[in-house]
Amino acid sequence: MRSATSWWTSTYKDLRILPVAGILVCLGLVALFVVNRRAEPPLFAADEILIHKRAHTMDLLRAGVVLREYHIALGRGGLGPKERAGDNRVPEGSYRIVAHNDHSAFHRALRIGYPTPAQIAAAHARGTDPGGDIMIHGIRTVWAG
Repeated sequence: MRSATSWWTSTYKDLRILPVAGILVCLGLVALFVVNRRAEPPLFAADEILIHKRAHTMDLLRAGVVLREYHIALGRGGLGPKERAGDNRVPEGSYRIVAHNDHSAFHRALRIGYPTPAQIAAAHARGTDPGGDIMIHGIRTVWAG
């Protein structure tokens, strides 16, 4: 039979190994995670933005696959298509992102290519200005106190 002293000594030596073993296990898990991690594509790699006016949502897509959906607010002019400057409506159609305003007071301000040549012609036929300088943006980044 082992003495209490020899049992304590052998157990104590085993316990000194536990912190080292724990560190090695953690390093192994981190290495496994890093090696097997699939790189997620960045959201800015979206090739299409789709607005659902009635649902007040905006989808970011790449190759037809939704990457992310956002809840959005629209202009005060209702759900109809933008027809003239100052009507506070959201344009309808396919537009390219033509600029990014880094100095905007709003988060991630993206200028869309509105109006298209067809929309300019339609507005002129109605005798109105189609408007322009339409941006997709987040909330104001500078808050008044």
